[in-house]
Amino acid sequence: MNDRISENLKCPFYKKILRTSRFIGIECESLMHEEALGFATSHVTRFQNYHELKDYSELICCENWTDCPYYKALMRGRYAELPKGTEKK
Repeated sequence: MNDRISENLKCPFYKKILRTSRFIGIECESLMHEEALGFATSHVTRFQNYHELKDYSELICCENWTDCPYYKALMRGRYAELPKGTEKK
């Protein structure tokens, strides 16, 4: 089930789909550089159920990821200082 969603996600900051006994979510790259914190972090958008995750991912992560508030925050913050041509692909 997750593989069908994952193979269509185009956002460059997407990491994986998480499923626990408490939630299902989309894990994305951290806003912070690991070097700055000294350990790895990530961002997880949680959903009530699979259908919400599927709808969100189809609407945002597959086609309109540049409209995602988290994508915009990463581009304004973490990647704002990158030299031209070295943006995350």
